[in-house]
Amino acid sequence: MYDLIGKRRKGASGSEQRDLLDVLIAASDDESGRRMSDEQLRDEVMTVFIAGHETTAVSLTWALTLLARHPEVMARLQAEVDALDHDLPGLEDIPKLPYTRQVIDETLRLYPAVWAIPRTAARDDVLGGYPIAKGSIITVMVHELHRQPDVWPDPNRFDPDRFAPGAAQARQKTAYMPFGAGHRICIGIHFALLELVIALAAVARRYSWRLVTPEVPSVGVSTLRPARPVRLALAARRATAP
Repeated sequence: MYDLIGKRRKGASGSEQRDLLDVLIAASDDESGRRMSDEQLRDEVMTVFIAGHETTAVSLTWALTLLARHPEVMARLQAEVDALDHDLPGLEDIPKLPYTRQVIDETLRLYPAVWAIPRTAARDDVLGGYPIAKGSIITVMVHELHRQPDVWPDPNRFDPDRFAPGAAQARQKTAYMPFGAGHRICIGIHFALLELVIALAAVARRYSWRLVTPEVPSVGVSTLRPARPVRLALAARRATAP
């Protein structure tokens, strides 16, 4: 990344901005006029790539995969999308797509893109009877949290109705945290959910699909992604709505 930043700095003319990195290199503080350091540029680019792109892409991949495995859920989602009175869903359609949102929520339960959240202990403490020393790294295993059978009956089953209206009130709030929780919850949570709902609804409006890849195991790296590429066969469909 530093090599790329160096090359872009040398070639930067200010007149041609080809991508986000060029825009960030040219940016300056309104008051001081200072530009970003190489370290700041690296951090900004990685934040956008990991938090703003990778997580959304991975989550949408899992949603498409799960719907292919459960055609009855796909049909119900498509019926909801077909009820819209125009072709491509937009922001104004979000209130009309509650089941689509439930599908996204259940996808994020089974396959949270951020599958582990590390935190550093600010002081000595005791948690669940275990002593925690100041400076220790404590990791919340979100993937495991979302599959606790005492909270989620039949936890490995894909069931969007777990998130039907009123269902969440029966659960402890922190039983579900694909975006983290508390004061440091992901700042992009609302944008990400809007993006995922609209994107999934747009695909379901125009296509049906089936899974070509026989098995899709997950692997936890920077995000919880499929261990190998997912292959889907798409078929164009005629929406039933006007």
